[in-house]
Amino acid sequence: MSDIWIILTPLLRFAFYPALLLAIGGVIFLVSWRGILAWLSKHIRAG
Repeated sequence: MSDIWIILTPLLRFAFYPALLLAIGGVIFLVSWRGILAWLSKHIRAG
């Protein structure tokens, strides 16, 4: 059992960090995009 984890742990870590970075980047992108759209629509309505 422990032999499997010795092999899997580096692989999981190698796959986990890019997935985590993508998830964080996606959330930031979506939030900023919604914020930009809200800002633009507010200025277009005011203008």
